Amino acid sequence: MRESTRNIAIDDAKKCFIYIGILNLSDMLLTLVATIYDYGKEINPLLSNVVDNIPVFILIKGVIPTFLLMIIYFRLKKGKLEDIKRSIKYLKLCYYWYLIILSSHFIWIFNSIFRFSILS
Repeated sequence: MRESTRNIAIDDAKKCFIYIGILNLSDMLLTLVATIYDYGKEINPLLSNVVDNIPVFILIKGVIPTFLLMIIYFRLKKGKLEDIKRSIKYLKLCYYWYLIILSSHFIWIFNSIFRFSILS
């Protein structure tokens, strides 16, 4: 029974990691669109210096975080049930935070597009 519960928790954690990875890649793409078309700028001081260098930006914002998520997931699979359940709470918090970030990106981009289309 305990092993079954642990497997369910690992599956839940895996879903969270996948969702966070997808949201991270979406964040990266929306940031690129916004900065390339001058709808906005990267406000993260660590990334604002590399956003103009697209391959480096993709590496830093897309590839490295995805790789780190995979490493954390594989380490978490070996953890205790209590640790996995606690981690799921933090993963969900991260997931909801990313939803807020992406929502702000959409508002920012659509506001810029709408504002520019009215002025044209």
